[in-house]
Amino acid sequence: ILHFVAVVKDMTDRFKRQAQEIEVQYASRIQQKRYPATPPRVEGYDIVGAVFPATATCGDYFDYVPLAGDGLGLVIGDVCGHGLGPALIMATTRSYVRFLSTSHANPGHIFAIVNDALYADLEPNHYVAMVLVRLETRSNRFSYANAGHVSGYVLDRESGVKAVLGSTGVPLGMFPGQQYGCTDDLALDSGDLVALFTDGISEAEDGAGTAFGAENVLRVIRAHRDESAEQIVQRLDRAVHDFVGAGPQQDD
Repeated sequence: ILHFVAVVKDMTDRFKRQAQEIEVQYASRIQQKRYPATPPRVEGYDIVGAVFPATATCGDYFDYVPLAGDGLGLVIGDVCGHGLGPALIMATTRSYVRFLSTSHANPGHIFAIVNDALYADLEPNHYVAMVLVRLETRSNRFSYANAGHVSGYVLDRESGVKAVLGSTGVPLGMFPGQQYGCTDDLALDSGDLVALFTDGISEAEDGAGTAFGAENVLRVIRAHRDESAEQIVQRLDRAVHDFVGAGPQQDD
């Protein structure tokens, strides 16, 4: 009888694990559909985004959203942690941003509203770092807000750093009533390149605990800047994996 009970318990645990794996894979498929299937086609621009999850579900996020006043929003975000919980938070954040983009033109104003909504939703010590760039494709100008996210970069045609898209406020959901600055009236010239990435790239570590770092990100981009945007993204992903080595991916 004891042997029978042990076998039944083992089978029950196995079925539970299989059911959990199925749920996670299903959640992963749903989340993948939330990422843009194709980048926007804008004359004169080559735009692409990608995400590389550390587990089946992911806390990193990118999107393209139309903004009020005929602007194109480029969004990149990072929920603290990775896995199913952060994936649910990111799905909620995505919904807020997409809803507000139809009636708001200023990235900082959008972040202020999303921040208060997330603060009411999230448990303590949970937050979302995010960058929202508003691109005016007709005038080749842009503005941005950065809610505690790692800096983005604008490189000129000679690969010099033309602008650093640094933080303009704290991460979303940390404190209520926050205001977010919006740096505006930045010009893009022919040959300029805008790079946005999460800390899963810059903080990826090798076996000795050395981080990949923003300088290595810029080095890879500079080395391949004459290639397409999609190829640059693939080159960067490959460079990070080569730097980390055979160890498992630690972050999205």
